Amino acid sequence: MAFLQLTSWGQVPENTDAIIGKLSAENEEARFEAQMQLQEIASNSSRPGAELERIALATHLAAKATDPSLPKTTRSWLIRQLEYIGSTESIPALTSLLEDRDLELKESARRALEKNNAPESSESLRAALEKAVDPVWIKGLVHALGEKKDSEAVNLISGHLENKNTFEAAALALSQIADGVAMRKLQRASRQNPDAVMFMLNAADVMQARGDAGASGIYRRVFTGNYGPQYKASALAGLAMTHSRQTLGMISQAFKFSDIHLLQTAVNSLSYVEPKRKKQYLNRQLQNLPSRARRMIVSSLDANYENLIIQLSESDPDSSVRQSALESLGEVGSADSVPALLKAAAKKNGEESAAAESSLTRISGDSVDSSLLATAADGTPELRSVAINALAARHDEKALSVFLEAAKASDATVKSAALNALTEIGSETEVKGLSDLYQNTQSSQVLAALKAVAGRVENQSAVVEFLTGEIATAEAKAQGAFVEVIGAVGGKSALKTVVDFSGSQSKDIRDRSIRTLCDWKEFTAAKPLLTIARDSEAERVHRILAVRGIARLVRNSTEAKPENRVEFALAAITAATRPEEKKQALSALGAVAHRSAANAIKSFAKNPELRDEAGLAAISLAKSLFRSDRETANDLMTWVREGDFSDTVKSNAQQREGRGRRR
Repeated sequence: MAFLQLTSWGQVPENTDAIIGKLSAENEEARFEAQMQLQEIASNSSRPGAELERIALATHLAAKATDPSLPKTTRSWLIRQLEYIGSTESIPALTSLLEDRDLELKESARRALEKNNAPESSESLRAALEKAVDPVWIKGLVHALGEKKDSEAVNLISGHLENKNTFEAAALALSQIADGVAMRKLQRASRQNPDAVMFMLNAADVMQARGDAGASGIYRRVFTGNYGPQYKASALAGLAMTHSRQTLGMISQAFKFSDIHLLQTAVNSLSYVEPKRKKQYLNRQLQNLPSRARRMIVSSLDANYENLIIQLSESDPDSSVRQSALESLGEVGSADSVPALLKAAAKKNGEESAAAESSLTRISGDSVDSSLLATAADGTPELRSVAINALAARHDEKALSVFLEAAKASDATVKSAALNALTEIGSETEVKGLSDLYQNTQSSQVLAALKAVAGRVENQSAVVEFLTGEIATAEAKAQGAFVEVIGAVGGKSALKTVVDFSGSQSKDIRDRSIRTLCDWKEFTAAKPLLTIARDSEAERVHRILAVRGIARLVRNSTEAKPENRVEFALAAITAATRPEEKKQALSALGAVAHRSAANAIKSFAKNPELRDEAGLAAISLAKSLFRSDRETANDLMTWVREGDFSDTVKSNAQQREGRGRRR
C-alpha cells in the first residue's frame, strides 16, 4: 500500500500511452519517432530528484510490457526502457516475462533483470536458473548472475561446470563473482578441465582490482602449478601488480623458461619491483640468468641502470648481450657511456662495433659532445678516428676545427676519418684550411674534401675569388686542381672564371678547365662548350670532350627550355668531327620531351651515317611523349615504321608498339 501511495504522487506524462500506441506503426519513420520519444521520456524520468516520476513511469511501462494484447515489437521496446530505468517496481513484471513463450521477450526480460540494481532481481534470475533446461538459456542466466556478482548463486552456477555446453559461461560467471567459494569451485574444476585455470586468473584479476589480498595466492598457485607458459605469464603479470615481495622469486623462475612470451612478461614484471630491490637483484643475479634473458632485460633498463649496462657492454661473456647493451646505451646513456662506446666501436668486430657506432650517433645528454671532442683531439689513433666519425654523423659543427687539425695527423686512419668528416659536413670556413693543406700535401683525398665543401658554400663569388687568388700563387701542380674546385662551387662567377682559365697558356690549367666545363652541372656551360667544339685550333680531344659535354647537358638538363636544348644538340652535331660524338648528341635529342625535338630528329632521315641513330632517338622520344603528346609520339613511330631503317631499329619499334598496345 505504501508503494502504491508513493507511485500515485508521480506523474506519467499524458502523451505516454499515445506514444506507446505508435511503437508498432507500419510506417518506419513514425515508428522510429515514437521509439525516440519514449526513450527521451524514460531518460528524463531518471534525472536526479525525480525518483517518484521514475517509479511511476517504470510501473506503468511494466504493466504494459506484460499486456499480451500489445504487439511484440511494442512490448520489446517497453522492456528495453525498463532495462535502463527499472528497479524494484519492475521486477514482478520482468520475472513473469522470464516464463514467456516468446524467446525474444524472454531474453529482453533477462537483460533487464541483469541491469536491475535491486537485490530482488538476483532472486528472480536464480529461481529461473534452477528451473532452466535449455543450455542457451542457462548460459544467459548464468551470465546475468555473473555480471551481478551474485555470491548467493555460486553453488547454483558451479553445478553447470560439468556440462561442456555451459562450462565456459559458468566459469566466467564464477570468476566475476570471485569470492572464496567461487575460487574453490574453479580450483576443483581445474583438476578435470585445464581451461578453468584461465578463469582462475580472471578471478584473481577481479580480486586484485578490488584490493583483495587473496589474489596473490591464486597467482602463485597458478605460476607454480603444472600449467602452460601462457598461464604462467598471466599469473606472473598479475602477481607483479600486487607488488608482492615474492614476485622476484617468481621472475627468476620465469627466466629459466624458453617461452618468449613468458620471458617478456618476466622482464615487464621487473618494472613493478621496488627500485632498490630491483637494482640489488640485478647486481646479484643478472649474470646467473640465461643470455636470452639478460639480453631482454638490458634492452628494458632505463638511465638509472647506466653503470650496469656499461658493465654488460664490456664484460658479458655473450656477444649478443654485449651488443644489446651497446644499443641500449644509445637510448639511455650519458657522457659516462662514451668511453665504453668508443672502445667497442674501435674494436671493429662486426655487429658489436656497428651497434656502438650507431649509439655514439644517437646518445644525448650534457657533455657527450665535449667528451667526443676531447677524444677526437687527443686520444689514441683508433679512438680518435671513431670519435671523429661519431661527431661527423652527429653533424657537430663545433668539431670542424678539430677535424681540420686531425686532417694533418701523421696517422693515416685519423687523417682519413677527418677528411671524410670534412667531406660530409665541412663548411665555407674550412675552404682556406683545406686549400693550404692541399698545397702542402697534393693529396687526392684532401682535394675531394675541398671539392665537396666548395660544392655547398653559400657565398659562391667570395669563394671563387679566394680560389682564383690561390691559383695565382700556387705551384703549377696545384693550379689545375683549384680550377676543378672552382667548378665544384658552380654558379655564374665560377663559370666565368673557369671559361677564362680554359684559354690559359698553361697546358695543365687549360686541360683541367675544359674538362671541368665538360662536367658542369648547369646548362649555362653549353655555350662555352660549343665555342670550344667549334674552335678548329683547339686540341682534338678537347673538341671531342666539348661535344660530349653538350650532349650530356642536353640529355640531363631540367632547367633549360626544350627549344634551347634542341638548338645546342643540333649545333653540337654540326661541330662534331667524328660520327661517335654526332650520334651521342643525336641520341640526347631523344631525351628532350618536346615536339621540336621530334622535328629535329626527323631532319637526319636522309643522312645514311646517322639515320639509324635518328630512328632509335625517335623511338626513345616517342616513349617519353606517349602520355603528354600522343599525336607526336604516334607520328614518330609511324615515321620509323615507314622509314628506311635497319632491322634492328624496326625490331625496337615493333617491341615498343607491342608494349604500348599491352598498356
